[in-house]
Amino acid sequence: SLPDGHADYYNRQWYDYTGQEGVETSEPWVGLLHPDDRAEALARWQASLRTGEVYEVQYRLRHRSGTYRWVLGRAVPVRDEAGRITRWMGTCTDIHEQRLARRALEHSERALREADRRKDEFLAMLAHELRNPLAPISTAAQLLMLSSDPARVHAAGEVIGRQVKHMTELVDDLLDVSRVTRGLVHLEMETVDFKTVVASAIEQVRPLIDARQHALRTRLPAAPLWVRGDRTRLTQIVTNLLNNAAKFTAPGGELDLGAEVADGEVVLHVRDNGAGSDPALLP
Repeated sequence: SLPDGHADYYNRQWYDYTGQEGVETSEPWVGLLHPDDRAEALARWQASLRTGEVYEVQYRLRHRSGTYRWVLGRAVPVRDEAGRITRWMGTCTDIHEQRLARRALEHSERALREADRRKDEFLAMLAHELRNPLAPISTAAQLLMLSSDPARVHAAGEVIGRQVKHMTELVDDLLDVSRVTRGLVHLEMETVDFKTVVASAIEQVRPLIDARQHALRTRLPAAPLWVRGDRTRLTQIVTNLLNNAAKFTAPGGELDLGAEVADGEVVLHVRDNGAGSDPALLP
């Protein structure tokens, strides 16, 4: 290029790549740039012409096939003994495959970071959930040691059996390495009486409720509340709602749990007389 940036020479490789022939008086390279890259490439070229600094930019250049390929455009000034720019020597290097490979690598790295984040969240959730059945198991075990009443011993044994089964299902999640890595929870869908889910959740939270001397009122219909869902997951949901209600209500508080059918769906209500959340945080 001439000192003012006007291109006066293109080599054979340029013509072979672009499919153009001959040197035009305009700047044919500008028209070959991808429309999204044109403004930045021109702005940087004008800045180099003003300052004499080396020009370097990546842009998509139209190939003779009509497709755009990424290239690295560079231009360096050639100066005379007085330091004046006598011309610019420019090159275009095809970096399309390297660019695609780098993007693929960046995508893979982002995917790995996301998988690692999901795994951490998944494991944190399981660690939290695994604690819930421990309280009723501990209480039932103490009852077994203190009681000689066969009925109470049988009831305590049933509590331990149910909660151990619940923990086993959670541990199965933990041991499924592929799902831990992807942060996925597999749902075992079945027809479930939601009232049994509520009973299991209350059983898990009862030690905390009693320790904080809360009064728990339940309002459930006499008929079964049939839903289609995963019994373990539903129990986790109700347990967490009750746990939060019990934790954030002052000792001696009141908890209220109710369920009803509305428009073909089961609607669950968990209320308490605790301080609640700041309205600004609710969204």
